[in-house]
Amino acid sequence: MSTLQEVQQRQFAEDHQRIMRALYDSVSKNNELHIQLRRMKEELVSTALRLQVATKIRQDDENTISSLRRVAEEARTEAIIANKQSHEANELIQSLNSNFKIKKPTNIQCLAIDEFKKRQSHLIINAETGGGKTLGINTI
Repeated sequence: MSTLQEVQQRQFAEDHQRIMRALYDSVSKNNELHIQLRRMKEELVSTALRLQVATKIRQDDENTISSLRRVAEEARTEAIIANKQSHEANELIQSLNSNFKIKKPTNIQCLAIDEFKKRQSHLIINAETGGGKTLGINTI
C-alpha cells in the first residue's frame, strides 16, 4: 500500500504531465496560428499590390481611351473638312468643264484656289499673261 504522500506525489505528477501536455499543445497551436497569420498577411500584401497595379492599369486605360476619343473626334472633323473640300473641288471642276470647257485648272489656278481656301482673303497673284489668273479668281 502507498502512503498518502506517495499518492499525492503520483497525483501531482499526473496533473503536472497533463498541464505540460496542454501547455505544449497550446504552444504548438500558437505556432501554427502565427504561421497561418504570416501567410494571410503575405496574401493580403500580395492582393493589395495586385489591386494597386490593377487600379493603375485601369486609370491608364481610361486616359488612353479618353485620348483615343479625342484623336478620333479630331480625325472625324478632319475627314468632314476633307470631304467638304473634295466636294467643293468637284463642283469647281464641273463648273470649269460646263462653263468654260476646261478639263484641268492651270498650275497658277490650282495654287490660287488652294491659297484662297486657306486664307479666305485677298491674294496677289503673279503669273504670265494667259495663265488663267482672272478665270481662277472668278471661279472661286
